[in-house]
Amino acid sequence: MKLTKNKLCNILKPHLHKMGYIWFKDSYITDGCFCKLVDSNLYLSLCLNISRYSSSLFTADYYISTTNTIACIYGDIPKGCYKRIGFLLTDDELKLYFPKEYSLGYKPKDVWWSGFVENEISNFIQIIQLTESRITTDTALLQEILNSKTISDLQIRSKVTKEIFRQENFLDNLEYTPSKEIDNIPINWFKAAETSLKKFNIKCNKQMVINLASTSYREYTLEHKS
Repeated sequence: MKLTKNKLCNILKPHLHKMGYIWFKDSYITDGCFCKLVDSNLYLSLCLNISRYSSSLFTADYYISTTNTIACIYGDIPKGCYKRIGFLLTDDELKLYFPKEYSLGYKPKDVWWSGFVENEISNFIQIIQLTESRITTDTALLQEILNSKTISDLQIRSKVTKEIFRQENFLDNLEYTPSKEIDNIPINWFKAAETSLKKFNIKCNKQMVINLASTSYREYTLEHKS
């Protein structure tokens, strides 16, 4: 049986929702996107990736920033914002959770789980519970995030986009706004994103509009979670 994005997300949703994560449909970057607001100005995303070489295996990365622009590490954005989960485990923890790999004589860091084995799903959730605080309380990384000019610029763009969305203050003759919803995101978010980019005099394209609309929509949803 092949592990698909829908199957994997449906398996993990009940577990991750209990931990405060919200699932967002994502057709462009991940095989599963779960996000949470850590505090009033810090977003944590859990990005799932299904193996290209196995029909059942998946892994995951964290992405943390003061904006929810998933997997974005260009400019002066710290590379530590985007981290594979296994690299947050100690050697003793890797030995505990992945004894088979250790029995073969090597220490795994790029760890994978089967989406169809209940014990491995339980193992994955335990590791999320174990490692989440290690990235959200990394004071050196958080200071790098606050010092990043690139992140600050992205944060301002999404803030302006959310304000344009609230006021419905869209420009006319938008070129790159799609004709219908993408990933369950209402069309006005794309109008707001393109309007925002043009107000910043940024030469944009369709993908830039989609990325900013998706970022702003996720942030807004997390900020207004009841």
